[in-house]
Amino acid sequence: HNVLTDVRYTLYLFPFLFLSLGIVIDNLSHNALKIGAVIMLIIASIASYPLHDKGPQEDWRGLAHAIPQNSNRIFLFHPCYLGFSFRYYSRDTAPFYCLYENPEKMYLEIWDGSLSNTIYIITQTHNANPMVESIIKKLHTDFSEQRTDFGSIELITLRRNMSIYISSLGR
Repeated sequence: HNVLTDVRYTLYLFPFLFLSLGIVIDNLSHNALKIGAVIMLIIASIASYPLHDKGPQEDWRGLAHAIPQNSNRIFLFHPCYLGFSFRYYSRDTAPFYCLYENPEKMYLEIWDGSLSNTIYIITQTHNANPMVESIIKKLHTDFSEQRTDFGSIELITLRRNMSIYISSLGR
């Protein structure tokens, strides 16, 4: 994914930015220009404060601890880059897939439709996607659904309806 679109990936640039601004302000010829530049920076900072995202933060640790360790499960991520954070906190060895697309060509393969007794779909709560909901709707005939929020991350747990699954095996 594009690391320049999220501020947390560009934090290391801030010291250089502030030093550069300090040098430019220091090299201004008149004290009035220096004071005016500092005042404009303060006003811009105050004006942009309400734009700072104060919504719920991602609770990856809580998400990783909420998922029981069993062998017959798969993880699906949308968008794919959520797999990086989850893998760091969970250290899980279950199969990880992108739910249906991988435009950034991440390390995850696109889900091939293979099923398991438990499917965990990890997505963003603020980024509702019609395709994700369509896939979940198709799985409702064989799976029950439970949704849990972990800050701005949503865990959608799909568990196979065992009574339907066992009766289909008997045919």
